[in-house]
Amino acid sequence: MAQFSYVTGKTYWTKVLGSPVPNYNRDGNEWTFDFAPDADGLKKIKELGIEHKLKNKDDERGTFIQFKQREIQANGKPNFPITVVDARDRRWDPDIKIGNGSTVEVKFRVVDYGKDKAKIARYGVYPAAIRVLELQPYERQEFAPLPEDSKYLDNFAEPVEDFEEGAVEGDPLDG
Repeated sequence: MAQFSYVTGKTYWTKVLGSPVPNYNRDGNEWTFDFAPDADGLKKIKELGIEHKLKNKDDERGTFIQFKQREIQANGKPNFPITVVDARDRRWDPDIKIGNGSTVEVKFRVVDYGKDKAKIARYGVYPAAIRVLELQPYERQEFAPLPEDSKYLDNFAEPVEDFEEGAVEGDPLDG
């Protein structure tokens, strides 16, 4: 029986709801998320001997580990999706996307493939479940923000009026 570990922290780029997404190499599909552990979680990761899996890209994630679950295992059998629940252990509504910076608890297992493997390949880290503790709403961003000194921002310097219902008399389509 697999022995599971539990860590708490923040999740980023969470793609675990619904169908899996294409992997980096585009040769398969996976569910994936970046996880920035809190201090206790970081300690646990080091105790498990998988600190070499930690990354830091000098961005909002800080020190993080990337969890991935392939749709199809190496032996050809299908994997189960990562289970997602709320703080009361109720199944997560798949229509509510998990935004960057959401606080979660991650249930995962570590598989030791043997000392004859290189350190990076010796340990497999496999997520089983996510418990969402504090949701940050997912906000889709189509474009990167323009710099504050962009000439284009001047076109939108005037505040937009918020029209109340009935503020405009008549229907321009009525004829």
